[in-house]
Amino acid sequence: MATEFVDLLPATSSAPADHALHPAVLRARVLVVGAGGVGSEVAKTLLGCGFRRLTLVDLDTIDRSNLNRQFLFRRADVGERKCQVAAQRLREWMAPATAATSECPLEVDGLHGNVMDSARFDVLFYRQFDVVVNALDNAEARRQVNGMCLAADRPLVETGSTGYLGQVMPVLPFRTECYECTPKPPPRQYAVCTIRSTPDRPVHCVVWARHLFQALFGKVSSDADADGLLSDVDCRPEANELADTYVQRLLHALYVRDVEAQRSMEDLWRGRRAPEPLPLAELLPQAEARLPHVPYRANVQEAWPLVDWLAVFWLATRQLVRRLSGTSTTANTTTGDGDGGIAFDKDDTDALLLVAAAANLRAHCYHIAPLPSAFQVKGIAGNIVHAVAATNAVVAGLAVTEVLKYVVLSSVAGAATMVPNALRSVFVRRVPAGTRDTRRLLQPERLHAPHPHCPACSIGKVAVEALVDAAQVTLGDWVRDCLCGLLGVGRAEELSISVLSSENKEHRPGIAVLYEQNAEVDDGEEEEEEEDLWRRNAAKSLAALRLGHGSRLHVTAVDRAADPPTELMMEVCLLWPTTATVQASPSSSMLWRVAFGHAGTRRPLQMEEGVGGSGGEHGERNEGLTSTAADHVIAVLDDSDEEGDEESAKEPPPKQRRIGQAHAAHGVVDIPD
Repeated sequence: MATEFVDLLPATSSAPADHALHPAVLRARVLVVGAGGVGSEVAKTLLGCGFRRLTLVDLDTIDRSNLNRQFLFRRADVGERKCQVAAQRLREWMAPATAATSECPLEVDGLHGNVMDSARFDVLFYRQFDVVVNALDNAEARRQVNGMCLAADRPLVETGSTGYLGQVMPVLPFRTECYECTPKPPPRQYAVCTIRSTPDRPVHCVVWARHLFQALFGKVSSDADADGLLSDVDCRPEANELADTYVQRLLHALYVRDVEAQRSMEDLWRGRRAPEPLPLAELLPQAEARLPHVPYRANVQEAWPLVDWLAVFWLATRQLVRRLSGTSTTANTTTGDGDGGIAFDKDDTDALLLVAAAANLRAHCYHIAPLPSAFQVKGIAGNIVHAVAATNAVVAGLAVTEVLKYVVLSSVAGAATMVPNALRSVFVRRVPAGTRDTRRLLQPERLHAPHPHCPACSIGKVAVEALVDAAQVTLGDWVRDCLCGLLGVGRAEELSISVLSSENKEHRPGIAVLYEQNAEVDDGEEEEEEEDLWRRNAAKSLAALRLGHGSRLHVTAVDRAADPPTELMMEVCLLWPTTATVQASPSSSMLWRVAFGHAGTRRPLQMEEGVGGSGGEHGERNEGLTSTAADHVIAVLDDSDEEGDEESAKEPPPKQRRIGQAHAAHGVVDIPD
């Protein structure tokens, strides 16, 4: 079926000639984050509507399963990088329409990378675009792009598609609500004891199989949950162990010894049928005979018989062992082969089939039916709802409509104030919704004001530009002249300054404490050491502290003299000058200026209500907000009996460390005196 869809992309574009377009559309630079189902449609529609300067960012490669709904890709592109293939295909598509009459040259670029890499995709990267369109498939990356657009003061059009449901949500930084202003549905959670000992649904077996994959082939100790869930299963392949020998050892450990151990706990099985181990003595010869004939890598939508699942487990494990040892010719470098482990990827056929087979074999032991196909397992294990091409196209068209409205209105003198009233969030419904007179599939909604306690946009985001070299000004000078003199922080206030940085291979932002002032501390040797550290840091130049162009500082200022006490939180981005604009000597706040953004507003120190609290406008509306597969995220919590509560599901706060006393690979800590 895949080859029947790709021809839906016309051979050439029918984009209007440049003279028929608004000049602002021709000049606008648009960033599309994500080149999948929605992102590729957004990119195609943007160019078809006259945009000429487009950049695509995506980390994924093309999988065969993408071809039925991502029309920029062909069968021959499988395994290639999505963003680069999409950019090339769009350039070819647009070439005839722009070659002869284009007043603005076509610029379509594809950047392969992870948007979580805040060192590469920093504030200055986002700052070069006029509009950003988010077409991502996970909440963590959405939050990252949302935060970067706030820091760069760039409008964002957030998109989402879940089956027949979809949404488009424009975000004007600090003027309208952002992605994090509205609470998202909590992830579905399962108690560890249910997953480990008493599964009774197919999803329990799939979650167990995901953790099994991590325990067998992932990086050692890279997933604490997996280590805890299967800490008693020590079955990683041994050095020089034959793959087939390992498979049989693993099967006996998982589906005979472990099941017998669970079966022996009689109290668990009062009122339900106890599990039964697999009769491997009978099944293994049959599975071995099926190895040359099993439909491995073929039709993943069939629910295969038990012997075939056993053969699939055998083949998948054999292939993964070879990949882990570096002897396979089909190693998947995008999922971490050769780096001490293999990361699970829903589009990695070997990984998916191992998880599907392991889940189905476990389901058989625990008398769970019906057995899901590998295609169904992909949806559960990959936390996805399978996309619908028509929904993607509708969402993309709505997103481009909002981009057009913003670009054109923002370019008209005196019309900028009209932008918030002109833009709309739009919900795509499966069936018409609303009152009798207003029932419709597409439900527009006016943009709302930011939530006062949003964790993202209630914090000030400001970029300050220096007219002095980083080696000529100390941290203490910066606090006095810029933070207090320019941004209005009181010198008597309690002050904490931390560095926001990427400190690991996953590029997750971390916080390292750089300086504190007027903080209330108890007497003691440790507190004296801290104060001495802050004094030494304050005397160092910003260059010595490795605060370069684009470095971000998190500032918290508490005024306890106010009634009631207030706090001001902001993220400050440092912009350093070229040598042509450097002043001879730093002396005052005139050497600093606000480049963009704002420093935020003060609020009571003790917040009475968090985002998503009961009642109020922000707690009740927008129940249809979609973030892809929000209802299908699986989280295993370390609970003893019941499903995890909402408090347990919260993300831990960023780890804090003291600059000068710790070390990180990013190079912002461990500063020499």
